[in-house]
This record gives sequence, structure tokens and C-alpha cells, in this order.
Amino acid sequence: MKKISALLLILFSGIIYFGSNNARFTEWFTEYRTDHTSFIVAHRGLGDLYNMCPLKEFNNPLIYKINKVKSDTKEIQLYLFCDSYLVSHVEKEHFYGVDSLVKIKWWDNNSYQKIDGLRNDKKNVLIIELSERSVRDACHDFKTMIAPLSFDLITNTSTQISSKKLTEEFKFFNENINSNLELNIFSYKFFNRVREMKAGLNYSLFNRLNPNVYLDSEKHFLFYSPTLQGNSNSNSFFYMSKEEFENISSVLQKTKEHFFVNGFDEVYFSFIPNPVSVVHPKLGEYNQLLPLLSSLDSSIIKTIDVYSIFKRNPKMYYANNDTHWNSSGLQKWLDETNQQLINFLSSKNSKSISRK
Repeated sequence: MKKISALLLILFSGIIYFGSNNARFTEWFTEYRTDHTSFIVAHRGLGDLYNMCPLKEFNNPLIYKINKVKSDTKEIQLYLFCDSYLVSHVEKEHFYGVDSLVKIKWWDNNSYQKIDGLRNDKKNVLIIELSERSVRDACHDFKTMIAPLSFDLITNTSTQISSKKLTEEFKFFNENINSNLELNIFSYKFFNRVREMKAGLNYSLFNRLNPNVYLDSEKHFLFYSPTLQGNSNSNSFFYMSKEEFENISSVLQKTKEHFFVNGFDEVYFSFIPNPVSVVHPKLGEYNQLLPLLSSLDSSIIKTIDVYSIFKRNPKMYYANNDTHWNSSGLQKWLDETNQQLINFLSSKNSKSISRK
């Protein structure tokens, strides 16, 4: 019996170690636990930054409450390329005039769509939403921008996750092994008190936090470190050249033209600010990515701009323990988006009347 127990313990430990060294497995297991109520996970209903760095003062529930929209028309087939800011929180009822909604999550190949055409009985609208930390990498390449939706019936074999691919992502010395092990083994609510005590002691005695988390000097906000530190494109303060921005603008224009050619009636771009870009822009020299994007000629690139709104009241729209916005931020984005959809339908309908 002891040998069997020892073998089972070794097998279980090996699976946990293998999984924690594998980014894809850890991501899948995290999503699985969140979606299944049998797992009482520590981060359900709490901010992702709190989960990385469980300081007691940031143990605040994060609940999204947004308004459904009443509209007497259902003329729009809406396609939404989106990330975690939107994908789990919005449905067609939150958009004005939308008959059906297709959500496609960035970098989730399994959600990518291949179709042979758009609906002829509806106005087809595409909204491409990206968080600021992803803009420079995604918009650097035209193929990346159009990848979520293609107009053919060829099977995309790259969407299949093979055992070979999983093996290739395994590393014996994964730099995230400690945080992944903590996430996979201890990230359950009954460990919260212990995790908070440990995080509090590490910070008070050694001024030590999770390296992916930055605590502002006022101790009011947690920020995701890659959005304000390091030489990466996710950093709001990482230098951006004029040539790079011109390339981004060119890619956006090509993307819009591509989808217009394939039948879309309108294409909008929306770039959600990194929390630090709004709440603490003086922590560095802001590269001005979002102001530059919002200043693009609207006759060429239509944007749903919330940066100019958020900066008027910096602390109103973001959760202080999460990498995302709060209900106010999401609702404000929806308000701005729905106004764009109202204007779009009004313009299209007025043109139809004038032709008659």
C-alpha cells in the first residue's frame, strides 16, 4: 500500500511539475477551474493582480454590472475581435441594433472563424478591440490583424493543439515555475488567509512583491509590471519611433480595406488604455501611443476612443487589483460604441432614403 501511495504521489507531482512548466497547460487549467464551480478557486471574483500578489488590502470583489440596450431595430451582424477586456462580459443585448454577435478572441485560434461570406440581409460591422499592451505587436503585421476571420473554407490545421506542441512548450527551467506552481497548487480560497499573510510579510519585511506586480507609492493601485517596466512593446513608457507608428497606421488602413473588400459595411478600431497610462502616466515618459491613434484621420480610420474620456477622471474606470477596467470603464466603452452604431445606422438609413 505504501509503494502504491508513493507511486501515486510521484505521478501526481510529475503531472503538476510538467503542467506548471507548460504555459498552455497552465492557461487551460486556470480557465477550466474558473468555469467549473466544483473548484473554489482563489481568483474567482477577485482581481488577477490580487491573485498574483495577494495583499490583504486588495482583496476586493470585482463584479461587472452593465446595462442592456433597448433598440427597435436589429439590422446589424456584429463581428467583434476582442481580448479579455470584453470576451467574457458582453453579449448582443449590450449593443444597439445588433441582431447577432460573433466574438473572436485574439490569439485563441480555436475561436477564429472561416466563412464563405457575410449576411446579405444585414449590415455587417466589425469592431477590432485591443488592449494597449498588445497594440504594437498585433498591429505590426497585417497578417496578424486579419487572421481571426478569413473568407475561405480551408481547414486551419494550426488550430489543433497537438501533443507535440505541448511537449515543445515544456521547459525544465521555466522562469515562471514558482508562480505557476503556486497558481496550480495553492490558488484556492481556503488558502487565501495564508497567502495574504505570506504576501504581507514579504512586502513589509523585505519590500518584495511578485515581479509581475507593481504597487504605486500611494498603495492605492496594483499594476501589471510589463505595462510600465522593461524593453517590451507592452510598456507604456517604452520608446516608439515615428517610423513604427507610421507602420502601425499603414497596417490599420490595410486591415480596414481588406475587410471592406470582403463585404463589411463598417470597420471600427478600439484600443483600451493600459491602466497605468491613465492612472499614473508620470511614472515614466509616456510614448503617446493612444493619443496618436485617436488623432488619426477619422475618414480613413474610425476609432472608438475612450482614452480621452478616461484621462479626465483617471481612477474611476479601472479596478485597483486587476489588469482590466471596472464596470464603469466597460459601461463607458459600451456607451461610446453604441453611439457609433447609432450614428452608423442613421447614416446608412439616410443614404437609403436619399437614393429613393
